[in-house]
Amino acid sequence: MKTEISEELTKFMSDLMGLYEKDITPNARLQEDLSIYGDDAVEFIIAYGKKFNVNVSNFMLADYFDGEGSNIMSFIDKLVTGKLKERNKTLRVINLQKGIELGKLDEETITQA
Repeated sequence: MKTEISEELTKFMSDLMGLYEKDITPNARLQEDLSIYGDDAVEFIIAYGKKFNVNVSNFMLADYFDGEGSNIMSFIDKLVTGKLKERNKTLRVINLQKGIELGKLDEETITQA
């Protein structure tokens, strides 16, 4: 069952976001590794919820994704401070898979994966 979910999730992510399937590994981070952020992240999470019948109403998107233009601010911050600011929370492909299995994506689901 997990392999089937994983393959379907990989295809969905590839088709929707134009990602290379080889880049979509279980531990890939959506924002940092797959460059999903801002409006794309909102669109992705809504489409993910609809496609896989996952309740995303309690998912705190702003905790896991930067907004539009934040990459520029991160670059400027790195120039000034010499280091890249890290996010407190990271959403990985494996978390999405767990969300499909449980039918919900929230903090509890993410910490279980």
